[in-house]
Amino acid sequence: MSLNRTLVDWTPELVERCRILWEVEQWSATRIARSIGPQATKNTVIGKAHREGWQHHKHNTGWYKGKRVRRAGTPPRPRREGPAKPPRSVTRALKPKKAPPVPRTHSPRPTPLQAASPGRVPLLALEPHNCRWPMNEPPRGGLYLFCGFPKADGPYCEQHHKIAFTGTKRQASVSGWTPRPVEFR
Repeated sequence: MSLNRTLVDWTPELVERCRILWEVEQWSATRIARSIGPQATKNTVIGKAHREGWQHHKHNTGWYKGKRVRRAGTPPRPRREGPAKPPRSVTRALKPKKAPPVPRTHSPRPTPLQAASPGRVPLLALEPHNCRWPMNEPPRGGLYLFCGFPKADGPYCEQHHKIAFTGTKRQASVSGWTPRPVEFR
């Protein structure tokens, strides 16, 4: 975004006036730019100060290399009244120790139920009313076999439906969901 301002005509008198405001009076660059006129901006003043090598001590307030610094000549802050803090080593000693991490226990995956008589039906022999639960992981080029019992809900028989659809805790609060039976956990 351009403001279409004309360049500042840096006459020796204007340069000396800005140097005094910058170094002696400790004015900010914005304040100096406003005193020069509408053709000057904060960045033109900062650029001139850096090119000329002017010293400005206002930047010595705040933080420097991780330590709090203050401008020369300012009095230190008054200390807050109240109880003194204990040394850091004492507060660390009073801090409760973390409990050792609990090793994760992995529950074994539920094994697919072995179907009785109809089980192990090949894919091409499945009827629309048969359970689609896979019963094996075939070797390369082998046949996929499926449960084949009559469907109950969705694509699976009643036993495989209990394994496949376990629900969530939110469903329990909303729709009265019950958890998966213990034998399938």
